[in-house]
Amino acid sequence: AVVSTQSTGDLTDSTSSIKSACPWDDSGLREEAIRVHFTKRLNDLSEQIQKAEGECLKFKRESLNQKKRLFLAEKQHNQASIDMCNTDKIRKRLEEELSLTKDKYESQIALMSEHLCALNDKIETLTEQNQQLRAEPPPPPAKSGRKFGR
Repeated sequence: AVVSTQSTGDLTDSTSSIKSACPWDDSGLREEAIRVHFTKRLNDLSEQIQKAEGECLKFKRESLNQKKRLFLAEKQHNQASIDMCNTDKIRKRLEEELSLTKDKYESQIALMSEHLCALNDKIETLTEQNQQLRAEPPPPPAKSGRKFGR
């Protein structure tokens, strides 16, 4: 407000002229302006709250989805761990079976080799005996007291 340094009468006149220059010279208009201002402010704040609640719900849904995905990922991880353990047990069992089978086949091959060597030695001995028998003259027929055909 502009204050004049003139006499008191002029001061009253200047304040009344200031009042008339002010847009709220009527108390009804002033209240209406305050009401409009605060209504607008309330509407703005309501919009901000609704926007914040919307974002909050969006983040909550996203959080729940992430939680579900994490739960499923942990479940799959646990199942994969169980499967890996089972596969490892099967692999170890198969390796043991393979080792046992290999040992059995090796022992069977060793036994068969010994048996073949023994048979080879026996064949060699029989061949030598056969050659000796062929080289010897046949023994004379044995005379028996019996006569055939009379």
